Amino acid sequence: MSGDGIPLPFMCFYTYCFLWVRRVTIHPDIINSCLRYRARSIKGQGSGNIASMKKFFAVFLYLLPVLAFAQTAVFKEGTHYEIIEELQASSQPMVTELFSIYCGGCYQWEYGPLGSLQAWLSGQNIGFDQVHMEFMGDYARQASTALAMTQNTPQEASVKKALFGRIHEQRRGDWGSEKEFYQTLEQAGLTKADYDKKKRSLATRKRLMAWNRYADHVTSVPSFMVNNRYLINMGSLSSYDELHGLIAYLSKKTAVQAQ
Repeated sequence: MSGDGIPLPFMCFYTYCFLWVRRVTIHPDIINSCLRYRARSIKGQGSGNIASMKKFFAVFLYLLPVLAFAQTAVFKEGTHYEIIEELQASSQPMVTELFSIYCGGCYQWEYGPLGSLQAWLSGQNIGFDQVHMEFMGDYARQASTALAMTQNTPQEASVKKALFGRIHEQRRGDWGSEKEFYQTLEQAGLTKADYDKKKRSLATRKRLMAWNRYADHVTSVPSFMVNNRYLINMGSLSSYDELHGLIAYLSKKTAVQAQ
């Protein structure tokens, strides 16, 4: 082994193991073309052959995850996603997260990988939205109302943080009375007077009506829907790369293309 490289036998062994574990099959023509190219490029280099081959394998190993994902990313309706025909499909690429402030997984997503997902979506010119579901908890309806009236406002983050925090950080359980619930909102800067006023606004009522349309189609959270038409089966995915790949695939589909 030279001081600046990895033993060639190790590279070969690693390549074999990676392909076997991932069940990746690279077309023989690709391999033969690569080898013919390398044979021509190192011809006549004498003792430099091994070093050159090491560089070739290093590049090949770097590309393996990409090749593996490309080979295995075959997404199927009924396995990786469901088509929800009853909802109106979005006119632009969009990902909607369906969540509940009572859900531990939703809490982990909110303050974990969701930020990275949103950044990736932004880079792909895919919009993002959140919908609060009401099938968990005694104060789910009140929580939805508070989140609906503050969505896309400076108060959104603080209200969401206060609601999540009561359940998952303070671990005080569900609210025992409306007075307790309003106290939580006031800690986030939303007074009971503001809550009572805004809950009657047209914007809040329209948003809640739109959110309620998901109730017949979503039974678990967190869930993600693409283009308001394709509900992702999160249990079918094993990595964030797969999630990104599926979102990219579905975001390009339309209702007419649904198979």
